[in-house]
Amino acid sequence: MATSPKTVAAPADDADVKAPSLKKTDLIARAADKSGLKKKDLKPATDAILAALSDALMAGEELVLPPLGRIKVIKSKDLPKGKMLTMKLKSPSAQEIAKDADAPLAEPAE
Repeated sequence: MATSPKTVAAPADDADVKAPSLKKTDLIARAADKSGLKKKDLKPATDAILAALSDALMAGEELVLPPLGRIKVIKSKDLPKGKMLTMKLKSPSAQEIAKDADAPLAEPAE
């Protein structure tokens, strides 16, 4: 079972200390644990979702992804090897996440 994420801030005065990273393989493993699906079944969907998210962010679109929150591109800079994006994430409170968990993804058919 996955544990709750912890907020970790790297000290501002020590450039050698890095915050923990979540790699794609770890993301797939966590999704498999939460969903009960097999990793091999999740990989193509994860790749497609990450590609769609990347395309949207590169186009400057705002993402609204409950329970993660709202992600907005604040600044964009073209670099020789790609693009650098500065983003703002507004994350909902635990109460809002719990309230939205019961909301249906779509309206029931008539």
